[in-house]
Amino acid sequence: MSSIIKKRGTRLFYAGTRAASVMLAAGLLVVLAPLPAAAMSCDAAAREFAKQASMGLQNADTLASLKKFQERCRSGEPSAASAEGADTGATASPQTLSPARQLQRRAEAQRARDASNRRGIEERKQQQRALRQESREPADPAPEARAATTAAAPAATRAAPASGPKGSSQIPVPAAVRTASCQGTMGFLAPALYDYPDPLLKNLRTTVLNLSIPEQLQAVRNQTRDTGHAIQVLTNDVRETDRAAATARKTADDTDGRGFGVSTGEVDNNRLSFALQCHAGAAIHTKGLCEYINQRTMSLVRRTLIELIQRC
Repeated sequence: MSSIIKKRGTRLFYAGTRAASVMLAAGLLVVLAPLPAAAMSCDAAAREFAKQASMGLQNADTLASLKKFQERCRSGEPSAASAEGADTGATASPQTLSPARQLQRRAEAQRARDASNRRGIEERKQQQRALRQESREPADPAPEARAATTAAAPAATRAAPASGPKGSSQIPVPAAVRTASCQGTMGFLAPALYDYPDPLLKNLRTTVLNLSIPEQLQAVRNQTRDTGHAIQVLTNDVRETDRAAATARKTADDTDGRGFGVSTGEVDNNRLSFALQCHAGAAIHTKGLCEYINQRTMSLVRRTLIELIQRC
């Protein structure tokens, strides 16, 4: 009978211990009865830490505290060990949380810090991605910034068509363009345009010199958004005109009876040793020369407009 009672008592004891462990792990046992400092023996402290370890609540702080408990117990200072236990939350007043609950709180706080760190890292990554995206796709600048860009652009734009494609020779824009009246004509181009005796070329020269600067600039502005866009369009036109001039020059050079490049070389220097006649029935060489002169003249007009539109 006594052995049966002992066995039943043992089972009840283990059952009670398991129930207490479950409640402790769930954070339900939040209040411990106050114990005197002398009652917190080294064995009790060791059992407390062993219980925490069995529930998976051990961490670096717990192991360090256990080591201190063991050292103080070996040195015969149970009261000091009890005080250490109180410092780590092993026992205190009735309002003090249990060690399991304290460790749970610490774990929750650490998880919160980890989550905050992850959010911070993700936010920094998003900011870096946004900066890289902005650098690849710049936003439309404000009107002030756009105006500053437009003011700075002409220098680079002027440099682009300064020399035409291989096989062509541009007529330089005269320096008089910088002081020409914005309300006048392109008569200041007269020194740059050779006066050929051929009626068609003579008419071309006269037409260019009589072009109204305000009308030409207005026509360009009507087809473009702003000054920067106008310069871009005119620059593209210059490139196309220079390509056409190069093609015409090649035709003239390939059919030049006096030698390759002789006639076009004279045109480049604003002189021609024979009477050029640009009529419909002209020879291929003559047609090539006439077209070369025409395209060079149109390139000069468009490059002159690029200079004028920046200040007029």
